[in-house]
Amino acid sequence: MSASKDIIIEDIDELESLLARAYWIESEFEEVTQWEAYASVDDKYKDLLFELSHDSEGHKRELKSLISKLEGLDLETIKQNTRARDNVEFKKQTQDVEILYEVYKNDKLALDLYQKIHSKTSEEFIEEVWEGVDSDEFFETLSELIQDEKRHTAKLKQYAQKVDPYV
Repeated sequence: MSASKDIIIEDIDELESLLARAYWIESEFEEVTQWEAYASVDDKYKDLLFELSHDSEGHKRELKSLISKLEGLDLETIKQNTRARDNVEFKKQTQDVEILYEVYKNDKLALDLYQKIHSKTSEEFIEEVWEGVDSDEFFETLSELIQDEKRHTAKLKQYAQKVDPYV
């Protein structure tokens, strides 16, 4: 078995696609699931879900800011290329831990995507396409998003493990 080559992101179309997915996760995937979960779970979980939703709103703002500072990227184009997610509805008999497990999986997906964008994007490439003051802001913002998602998954893990002990 041969080792796979190291992936390096140094193409504006690829970066646009990845940031569009991140924006979609925050604006459609997480948001819809979090609010449906909020409406479905016992009151004792609502503060946690409200916090996650609040953070997702901040993540959307951070992604908008990143996108606006990258030459060749346009938020409106990105929004048009992301598909709206159908409403999520949890069945009445769905247990709270199962609902929180779904929220956990979404945050885990966001975490993985942010980590990949951060670790695989060429610093030299970002320097070339960055229209902001300091291109380090790109990686610093992603680091902050990664830390937030790690915090989210840590808070949700205790519930997720009740559904899937291997998380």
